[in-house]
Formats: sequence, structure tokens, C-alpha cells
Amino acid sequence: MDILEPILKPNPYRFVWIPNEEHNDIIRLLQDIKKHNWVADEIDFSQDVIDMQQKLNDNERHFIKMITAFFASSDGLVMENLDVNFSKEVQIPEARLFFAFQANNEAEHSITYSLMLQALVKEPVEQDRLFKAVTEIPAVKKLVDWAVQWMDNRHPFRVRILAFILYEGLIFSDKFAAIFWFKKRKVLPGVSQANRLISADEGAHESHGIMLYNKLLKKCPQELVHQMVQEVVALDIEFMTEAIPVTLIGMNVNLMSDYIKLVANRLLLRLGCSILYENISRENSLIDLMDNIGQEDKVSFFEHRNHVYLQGGMTVKPSAVFSTEGDF
Repeated sequence: MDILEPILKPNPYRFVWIPNEEHNDIIRLLQDIKKHNWVADEIDFSQDVIDMQQKLNDNERHFIKMITAFFASSDGLVMENLDVNFSKEVQIPEARLFFAFQANNEAEHSITYSLMLQALVKEPVEQDRLFKAVTEIPAVKKLVDWAVQWMDNRHPFRVRILAFILYEGLIFSDKFAAIFWFKKRKVLPGVSQANRLISADEGAHESHGIMLYNKLLKKCPQELVHQMVQEVVALDIEFMTEAIPVTLIGMNVNLMSDYIKLVANRLLLRLGCSILYENISRENSLIDLMDNIGQEDKVSFFEHRNHVYLQGGMTVKPSAVFSTEGDF
């Protein structure tokens, strides 16, 4: 039963802040995320409005609208799950406090994506369709439905925290990479700035989820982990197939599919499982792009607005850099 898990046992100290050295990993991550505070009002989308109309073609506009529509619907789902489930279930104060800061992050993300969508899409009917992506866009609906299915509280905590990790760590990852692709092309500066801030937050959120998962005495069997990862990878590739209807310069479905599988392998290793995807091509411009993003910001993770996307939450050390090195 879940109640036998130490992090879920009723804790008389859950309402007070008495740090426990056993959870120093969460405490360090909490200290980092507190330093990484920002608000949606910092983002200026004025140039993005011009770029959307003058510098992007129809296929590129479709691509960024799909990405933004997905994100606009996602943070509300994450906030609801934190409020209804995890914040009440997890009993260690370190994690409860982290969830409180995470909820604040997710609120700013939700506001940011709403402002972003309103800036990029001016036509009222199209804007409304994108805001209702969970019902209007099948590829978005399938991803959200997957999360709702696995985060249902009829599942044990270990399954729900795993679904949460996969949602923020795998499903988000290719969308972040897509926006960094626009940044490389020197368009949509406001969207790129928001992506840099939000992806750093989400790397920390995912790391926290993995920390909690690794503290569980009973984890999900590898067969279930593999099943859930395969489901996500298939749905994510379906999403990208709809989002990228034709090959763009330096971006296509095959590149993105390999990237998704690479991230899935990394996440599986962090969860203590064997990888699923062999022979992934290293000749992948998205992998190179994410390496370069990491190198640009390797001096500091959370200081002075130097935000790095921790792909797959590879580490919580301030000097962390996204790296594609490793033997798969």
C-alpha cells in the first residue's frame, strides 16, 4: 500500500520547516528554484508579432501555433494535479514546499503561454480554436488524455508520479527543442526568452519528481515503465507529424523522432531502467542545437537569468549542462 512509503506516511512535522538531511537533494533543488523567480510581465512579444507575419512562412506559423497551443493547455493540468493529488499526499515538508513553489511556476507559465498565443494569433476564431486545443486538436487531446488517464488517483502513487515525470520530462522536451530551433533562426525573441525561462523551471520540476520516485521503496516494474514510455513516444511522434506537415530547414519529423527517442532513453536510465531505442543517429541537428544551448550557459544555471534547459533533468548541480554524450 502507498501508505507504507516513508514519503507518504502521516508526518506530524509536515506543517513546519525542519529540514531533514535525508532530503538534502530536494533542499538544494528548492534553494535553486527559489533563486530562479520570474514573472510573465518580463517577456516582450512585440517583435514576435512582426516576425510571425513577416519572417515565418505558413508551415512555420502552423508549427509554432501547434507548440503554443499544446503548452497553453498543459500547465493548468499540471497545476490541478499538484493541488488535487501530490501536495496533499506527499508528507515530507521539503517536497511539499517545493510543490508550492512549483505551483507558482506553473501559474506564471500558464499566463505566459496565454499572452504568447494572444500575441502570435490575432484572428479570433483561430485563437479560440488554439485555446481549446484539448478538444479541437486531436494530437493535443491525445497527449492530455494520456496524462489524465495515468494521473488518475485510482492508480498507486508510484504510477502517478511516473506519469508526471514523463509528462514534464519527455512530452515537454521536444516542444522546447522546437522553440530553440526558432531561436537559432533568430526569430520570435519573446517566445525564445520565455522558452529559456520555462524550460529551466521544468528541468527542476522533473528532477524533483525523479527524486521522489527514487525515494519510493516499491517502484513501478520495468515492463510498465517501458509501456508508458512507448505510449508517450508514439503520441509525441504523432503530434510532431501533425505539427510539421512538410520538411523545414533543419527540422523534420525524422529528426524530431530520433530526438524524442534519445530523451526517452536518458529518462529511462535515470529511472533505473534499460533503454528502449537502439541505433539512434548522432547526425541530428537538434542534438547539436541542444548541446550548443547548454554550452552557452554552462557558467551558471540559476544565477543572473542564465537559464539552462536541463534536458531530461540530468542533474541538479549548478554547473550542469545538457550533454548528448553517453553510451546507449
